[in-house]
Amino acid sequence: MRSRALATRLLAALLFVASSSTLGGCRGKRTRPPYSLNAGPESHLLLSAARPTLDGIRVSSAKIRLNRSIAGNLMLIAQRPQRFSGQIQISGKELVSLAFHEDGYSLRYTSGDGLPPGFYSGPPSPCAIEELLGVSMAPSELIALVLGGAPLLPDPIEIVDQRWDRKTAHEVLTLRSGDLEEELRFSWHNGEWWPAGATLSRRVDARTTIWLWSALHESPHTVDGHTLPSKTIITRPDGRRKQKVTISYRSQEPNPKFMRASDTVNDGGWDDDGGWEDEENTTGAVDGDGGDGGDDGDGGDGGDGWENGEASAETTPDAADPALDGTTPSAGTPGDTTEAPAPAVEPKASKPPAKPAAKPVIPAYFILSSDGLPERGDLCRRR
Repeated sequence: MRSRALATRLLAALLFVASSSTLGGCRGKRTRPPYSLNAGPESHLLLSAARPTLDGIRVSSAKIRLNRSIAGNLMLIAQRPQRFSGQIQISGKELVSLAFHEDGYSLRYTSGDGLPPGFYSGPPSPCAIEELLGVSMAPSELIALVLGGAPLLPDPIEIVDQRWDRKTAHEVLTLRSGDLEEELRFSWHNGEWWPAGATLSRRVDARTTIWLWSALHESPHTVDGHTLPSKTIITRPDGRRKQKVTISYRSQEPNPKFMRASDTVNDGGWDDDGGWEDEENTTGAVDGDGGDGGDDGDGGDGGDGWENGEASAETTPDAADPALDGTTPSAGTPGDTTEAPAPAVEPKASKPPAKPAAKPVIPAYFILSSDGLPERGDLCRRR
């Protein structure tokens, strides 16, 4: 009996030790920083690492899921600093499309319970992005995330804190600008700091902050020499719950060629090859019409053209000839009976008009059309 009781106690002790070690493992390991004590990265290096290294990207296939709902297919293109076009499809049918640029946004909502189907448009606004992703974000913030970086607060920025989070293995940099506070996270990947995410909050007072949203990049991989996330998770508060949007990228094309080719200037007085639209008018402008002359290039109503200047040179000596008005010539060199007239001064040639300032073109793929949907005005006007 005693031996059986002793064996039972030993077995219980072993089970307790095993369970304790298992529970400890479930808490997750704590990772030491990849640098020695008091030798962490400088804050300006982390801020530089947070900025996207790409100018643009095309994602032809991605999976997007809101909380635990049915996953949809996401296609998007994005270009710095604030150009974007994306569409969510379910079973091959368009659900919602959003495009925005520096001049405004356009939104196509074809079905669903959130909005009446229709075409919405207006000035740039975070609320339009909320209809696509469920999270209200500024256009520049979304672009930074899609390009694999992290959004930064506007200047001036105050650095509040920097620390190593051993639980998540992230270097954490806390910034403040006005009433906004941002927590940037960086992971050590392939020998460099990589932006792993950000959290944005609004400060009510010294002790109270309101959480606005968080974004986390996961599973970094290399595409054409650029480190990009395989997954991006965006969360925001929703009452007592959280809204969670998960984007899993299936294909990513950094700096696509078609986007670089479209970065040109608009008409604005220039033709496609970068010269003036009318070569003959250019010649006329240099020859004296000031750029607004008639068909023959004689300067039109511009009275100070070259032709008028030559006519003045011909009449000036006669008007100044003393022999015509009977006046006595002034003393000159021996044998001179008249004073030589002063040479006429020809007017300087007018300069050609200055080249018009180049204005960026907004490519067609960043602009949506209604295509049969009823136009419903600005979605964000009353928000």
